[in-house]
Amino acid sequence: MSNRAGRRAVAAQRRSLLRKAPEKLRCLACERVGQQMTKEHIWPRWIIERANAGGDQFKWIGGSRATPNKAVVPLCYDCNQRLGTELEGPVSEAFRDVEAGHGLSGRQCALLVKWLWKFEGLFWCWEHPHGRYSDLWSVTERTTQDAAIESIADGLSLGIGLIHANEREDVWPVGVDTPLGEQGVCVAGVFSRVAIAVSYSDLTGVFVGGLDFQPLSRDFIRSDEKSFFPATRFPTSGAAIDFMKTAGPIAADLHERAMLSARTHRFIHPAPRRRVELPH
Repeated sequence: MSNRAGRRAVAAQRRSLLRKAPEKLRCLACERVGQQMTKEHIWPRWIIERANAGGDQFKWIGGSRATPNKAVVPLCYDCNQRLGTELEGPVSEAFRDVEAGHGLSGRQCALLVKWLWKFEGLFWCWEHPHGRYSDLWSVTERTTQDAAIESIADGLSLGIGLIHANEREDVWPVGVDTPLGEQGVCVAGVFSRVAIAVSYSDLTGVFVGGLDFQPLSRDFIRSDEKSFFPATRFPTSGAAIDFMKTAGPIAADLHERAMLSARTHRFIHPAPRRRVELPH
């Protein structure tokens, strides 16, 4: 191969890498490039198994249909391990507690808020490969460190409504019911027997009648005492889905309007990314 042809081949390879970098080489959770990469299930396996939803199709990014077992996103090995250990493991225990009627501690409430933010963050980053998640945090930092939630904890509330019975014989619902936007705070969905939402405390009204809300605070989210005991609010999973599909988008829109009106900082910032550094 001539020197000119070799240079062309290298240039073509670099162009190909640049095109693939946002989706293939960059970890969605920490935005680093050149790390050991893995394919992480967008819905964690423990909730898939808990809801028996592995083979059930849902609306995936771009309008396609996928099963939870096949819906994966690129995460680096470090983020995959960290999110599994520091977030998914403790959240699975929180789900067991709340579904069994044992209640939640303040620390568990904070974990559930971070867990909802994780879904919103990964979905947003996947749909905006050339956007920046935030000037403040990466998805991993925001969902594993205390600083992100402590900075606004005094104005947040966690809402939960339990479901009495499933309309389907085997598969329980798993999904987020709030659209993507800029506000990055309000996230709502139905997971197994739990309808759940995080909201600014003064914007929870749209969920009245479906969710019990626990106001958060910096002191509360550091507590290990069981103090939040959500009630069973929905007779069936279908009723919970219908309620959250109606309330979720309205709540998200209210948060978008509040953010724009207050001119506050944004957790989600759709500015061009910093220059991509490719691995050598």
